[in-house]
Amino acid sequence: MYRRHNFEERLNVISRIISGEPIKSVCRVLDLDKNTVRQWMLRYQKYGEDGLRGTRSYHYTTRLFHLT
Repeated sequence: MYRRHNFEERLNVISRIISGEPIKSVCRVLDLDKNTVRQWMLRYQKYGEDGLRGTRSYHYTTRLFHLT
């Protein structure tokens, strides 16, 4: 079952990771999906706290370069 997380919950998770707690242990303790938390982290790194407020319209890529 899908569980929604509000901004405060997401910010709390990201703050714990930034302060040095490993993603794996945060996910285990809070029963979170590791890939979801990684997506939150990528959005936080790119958009700051605003990236944790919404979930629908954020686009990011892991590619290092674009081939034309």
